[in-house]
Amino acid sequence: MQFEIDKTVATLVNLNLRAELHGEDKKTAADLKIRVDLTNDSLAMFAPTLKDALFFFDKGADHDLIDQAEKHDKNYKPHLRFDMLPSIKWADETVGAELTIYRGISDESNIKLELCTIDGFVIEPKMGGTCTITMRVQAHPDEQQVGHLAMMIGTKIEISIEVPEYQAELE
Repeated sequence: MQFEIDKTVATLVNLNLRAELHGEDKKTAADLKIRVDLTNDSLAMFAPTLKDALFFFDKGADHDLIDQAEKHDKNYKPHLRFDMLPSIKWADETVGAELTIYRGISDESNIKLELCTIDGFVIEPKMGGTCTITMRVQAHPDEQQVGHLAMMIGTKIEISIEVPEYQAELE
């Protein structure tokens, strides 16, 4: 699976620091819990037919915006098939991803974490054609990055997640 998003507002829900052993050396590791709202089109990253399984277009709905959307986008599916379904745990992962957290006006101020594993996905479909996706990002931040991340807990952040070409070829 390749979970990728580009410059999207998210929330850093939690940061859990730990030490990993790399041979006899200890290395700082972190689990970042991130929550992001995306369109239901993003469900294709998980499975090609997941959007159709969770959403549909209710032609009986009486709403001008829905009528307009039907004329322009045949893939528009804002209505939940199962409104009592609270969330779905998705047991897949993206390995070797790069997480960028944008912090300012220059690239030097951004936090860039490489070779991350992204897993622990929880998908919460919502009426209107959106999904809240919560995930765990396992990373190895340096001391300065840890300080910045700690100050961001509970705040809105702008992020990108991408899988480099060389990593995508390995999968």
